[in-house]
This record gives sequence, structure tokens and C-alpha cells, in this order.
Amino acid sequence: MVAPAFKGAVLIYSPVTELVKLWLFGYGSFPSFNFSPENKLIQSPSGQRVDRSDLGALYQNVMTLQNQGKTTVIGTESIANQAVIHLIVDGEFGSSVSGVSQFQLWLDVTTGFPLKVISYKADGSLIELVEMSDYQINPMFPADFFDQ
Repeated sequence: MVAPAFKGAVLIYSPVTELVKLWLFGYGSFPSFNFSPENKLIQSPSGQRVDRSDLGALYQNVMTLQNQGKTTVIGTESIANQAVIHLIVDGEFGSSVSGVSQFQLWLDVTTGFPLKVISYKADGSLIELVEMSDYQINPMFPADFFDQ
């Protein structure tokens, strides 16, 4: 997910309305805004969009970089008392996917869900760090949740 500069901000993309709802200070808080996913205010500096930031897109980018480079298993670690496997995926010299030349991933050993992902440019500079906490897999949502 593309994260604005506000800790706790929540973005929800509705494929029905093709709009992104942004709550600056957490879900349901005031103020809230609706944006097109193309709006530069809610894109990362590299142009990453919330409507193209799902886990499938992440895994596709990681696999593409793997095919152009190598994967190193660092080992099993712990994040928030959860066992994770730490991997580093490096593209070959000059290879990148959407500007990313290296991914570091910490995947839950049971589900494969990424608890932490760090992406880097070819020069080693940080692009993005995403940490997941308090997540639920397959939560129940009201029918109109994504249309608010």
C-alpha cells in the first residue's frame, strides 16, 4: 500500500468507484478525502499507486527480480513474536523492477504473508519500508465497506 506521510493513515481503493478514500488519522476519522489513484498526493515518489499495490503485485515484482538475479535465504527470525523467514532478492547488476533492485522480505513461516518488506534502488538507497502489524487474513467486511 502506498503510505502518505501520516502515521496511521488509511487508504482504501474501491474498484467499483475507482477512487481511493483517505483517512489521515485512521479509518473513519476526520478529515477524509476521495482521490483518483493517479493523484500525485497519494502516490509514492517512484509513482507507486494504491490500486496497484496489492500482495499479488508485490509477489509478481519479487518473482520478476528473482528471474533477473538471485535469492538469498538469511534464515528464520522473529517479528512481533511471529516466526518469519528473511529473504533477500537481488537483481543482477543493472536489473530492476519499477526502480527496485533489491527486496528484503520477512515472510510469516506459516502463511507466507509479508510482515516486513524493504525495497532499495540500485545505488543501495532506500525506496520504501513497509511493516505489517495487527493484520487479519480473510476478515469480514460490510458489503459497502469499500464504497464509503
